Amino acid sequence: MIVVFCIAAIVLVLRNFNGGQGVFELPNLYGLMALVYFLPQIVVQLPNGSEPEAGFDAYLAMATACLIATYFGWHLAMRESLSRRNDGVYTRSGYFRGAAASTAIALVCNLVLEFLRPSMDGIQQWYGPIVIVAFFAQLRIVSFAFSLALFFRERTMFTTTNFVLNLCMVLPSVLLYARRTDLVGAAFAYVVVRWFVKRRIPPLHITIPLFISIFVVTFAITEIRTYQYLHYVATGERLSILSPQLLTSIDFSASASNGLSTSSDIRNGMRSIAAVQSTGSYSFGAALWNRVVFQYVPATVFGPSVKESFMFDIRSLDELASEYSDYYWQTGTTPTGFATAFQDFWYAGSLYFVLMAYLTGRTFKRALSGDIFSQVLYVPLVAMALVSLTHSISYFFVSYPFFWVSMAGVKRLFRRRGLGDGNRPLCNSPTSYNSPTSRARLPDSPSTGTHIQSVGWRPSARPISRRVP
Repeated sequence: MIVVFCIAAIVLVLRNFNGGQGVFELPNLYGLMALVYFLPQIVVQLPNGSEPEAGFDAYLAMATACLIATYFGWHLAMRESLSRRNDGVYTRSGYFRGAAASTAIALVCNLVLEFLRPSMDGIQQWYGPIVIVAFFAQLRIVSFAFSLALFFRERTMFTTTNFVLNLCMVLPSVLLYARRTDLVGAAFAYVVVRWFVKRRIPPLHITIPLFISIFVVTFAITEIRTYQYLHYVATGERLSILSPQLLTSIDFSASASNGLSTSSDIRNGMRSIAAVQSTGSYSFGAALWNRVVFQYVPATVFGPSVKESFMFDIRSLDELASEYSDYYWQTGTTPTGFATAFQDFWYAGSLYFVLMAYLTGRTFKRALSGDIFSQVLYVPLVAMALVSLTHSISYFFVSYPFFWVSMAGVKRLFRRRGLGDGNRPLCNSPTSYNSPTSRARLPDSPSTGTHIQSVGWRPSARPISRRVP
């Protein structure tokens, strides 16, 4: 089964590298994650008498099914004709106002979060109003991507200031609090937005160190956060992950090696799938529903009793694993998205990955047409999709409505009607994305023989419509 898993991952990695486009597509990223992150840990967990054979084989089968489902969902999105809605047109000043509004909202949310954060120091599972604030503070990734989209297109006082403000919001979350979601989201925002605008992949001397840093931090995150917290308790000062004191105090190679040898997340997933499969404790969507209710029905507003009345009484995966095989998760570890999808609908839970890839693929297709809002939205969707792979599928499905509504609100608020057909792209692409055979090729695809600069506006104040006629 491990051979089939490797073949599925390799196929995803190598698919559609036309002009570098495939580097930024979700199936390719999933294939890369499967080979670089999951495969080494799976090899460590090869059945040796201590790991249940059923859990190992079932986990690999589910992982393979999810990779195949991702390809299928993305293929559906690329083949589908996008609707022709007359959304209006967007002027240069309209984009600036939209970026300013998103920055202001994200800045307020993050300032409030910083004010409330000291009350939760040392507490891993937050509760109370800070949970609501932290959820809305995720807008910093959307705002950061928006600022990059404008900054790469035009260097003005506004775009530069807006970019610096957003950078100041994202960096503390990455450097001081070691949030992997923001680390991946910020890195991906820089790489993919730059490609959308300039159609250039960052040089290897930037991408390779960035990729290695993310990989090392991922496996050493527990030691990093523990050292940061102990130092904060002792001195009241928060250390950056780039601090020489922290870098010299933690043996990153040993931490990464230890994380790889224990492979706690993969072990959690295998034990959980074995427990669910043996006991028949499928939740049939209840686990995901509970997570949605937990996030969108705050107990501080409606009361704990009302919130609990909307949730199903089911056992969590860690409870099932401990009851079935006397196996207990380590604090801070996860069961991976494969196990959480399996808990809901057996192997049919892989359909979650079809839906994730389909929704993300539609956004990517609109982004290729020059739609700045879709280019911005694609960044947090991919970040959440990657976290859903390593943590739980709930991350994507809980966050998707929030990010989509936020971006749709900005679009509707700062659009202008009556200025002509709003169905034309920002760049005059020779390839129609409504053609089911076009596969959303790049404007400068070799097959067209032309080069079209992908920009969101021209320096003039004339409004630019954003869809295909």
